Amino acid sequence: MLGGGNFLVQNKVLPGTYINFVSVRRPSNIFGDRGYATFAMPLSWGDELITLSKEELQKDSLKLLGLSFDDELLRPVREVLLNAKTLYLYRLNGKGEKAKVTVNGLTLTAKYAGLGGNKIEVAFKEDIDNKDNIVFEVYFHGRKVLSEKYKKTDEIMSNDYVDVSGEANYTELGGEVKALAGGTDKEVKADDYSEYLKTIESYYFNTIGYAGDDDSIKSLFVSFAKRMRDEVGKKCQVVLFNKAANYEGVINVTSKAKEEEAGFVYYVLGASAGCDVNKGLDNSLYLGEYTLADKLAQRDLEKAIIKGEFVFHKDNDDVRVLEDINSFIEHTKDKNKDFAQNQVIRVLDQIAMDIAKIFNSMYIGKVQNNEDGRISLWADITNHAKTLEKLGAIEDFEPSDVVVKAGHDKDSVEVDYLVKPIMVMRKLYMIVRVK
Repeated sequence: MLGGGNFLVQNKVLPGTYINFVSVRRPSNIFGDRGYATFAMPLSWGDELITLSKEELQKDSLKLLGLSFDDELLRPVREVLLNAKTLYLYRLNGKGEKAKVTVNGLTLTAKYAGLGGNKIEVAFKEDIDNKDNIVFEVYFHGRKVLSEKYKKTDEIMSNDYVDVSGEANYTELGGEVKALAGGTDKEVKADDYSEYLKTIESYYFNTIGYAGDDDSIKSLFVSFAKRMRDEVGKKCQVVLFNKAANYEGVINVTSKAKEEEAGFVYYVLGASAGCDVNKGLDNSLYLGEYTLADKLAQRDLEKAIIKGEFVFHKDNDDVRVLEDINSFIEHTKDKNKDFAQNQVIRVLDQIAMDIAKIFNSMYIGKVQNNEDGRISLWADITNHAKTLEKLGAIEDFEPSDVVVKAGHDKDSVEVDYLVKPIMVMRKLYMIVRVK
């Protein structure tokens, strides 16, 4: 056998067979997922950033958060995960001291810093079935969470609750339960929210929230949203309580809950993240744990809409979302009232994030900026638009609505994209003619 393999141009010297295998170029079908939310709260147990699904919360809340699933302190988490698929929960006070205790020559240190570590108890017992073995037990909040058998010559392994160090001495195995002590929570300060935003910036999420009343922290979140959306190109929305930001990237929740004034922020945070690109939250039924404190008359609801407030209202015995809107109220020719509608923003954000992902992963440094390359990009964008149209997120799309041409520089491409988002029905105007 002489020449063979792949070829770039027809310049081979040796006789032989040169074959290239390539895919027929077809449009990409990269469609970003929704359902990712994030917020920060103080906890006495857990990692700095905890990734949670609804199933993980139900099964492993004690191990991951140091609290039982139905604990009142976890109500905000349950509210978010009613509708969100994934929650990135940031622990604001995770840099305190770790609890520890020394038993039988071993030092047992809580897996995480915080007061939660003081709720851990450990015991070393002789195995009644085999005197050469010991039984190592761990209790958390009075519940046995671990029971393992070891030979007396074995090294005790660290686990989900304690790290183990030192050399064991099992001369006395009375089975006494001993508690860890010395765990402390760090005091939460405003700077901790800045650290949270730095950490979460590299993650993909649809919504981020803050349910506090510190206006400087609210302003920090507004600035974060503007930088992410307008400078970084990361399309997310911030959910805040009673913050008239006049910006499409901020949802201003003003309805008050009896249990925690800003509690509805958590529900909106999860519901907005989990809402599909072809749907809206208008008139949706609230199924969370908070109780609506407001009793708003129709004129109050009208004022709330005009002021860009996301509110809930009573419909007989039900609590429902009034309108799925954001805080943008000063409309212009460049940004009309459509930009105040979260359903529209979700469509536009989907387009921006997906096209950026397609371009960044498949075109930058890989495809030539010539007619063929631009046609390929045009095909990917139009295919994405057709998918949105099939989902009922946009309408009346024509391939001619996307124009791709060379930019000013040799490495730049310019795209002109006309899109018509669809919204859910809200108002019915009917004339009944009687003859």
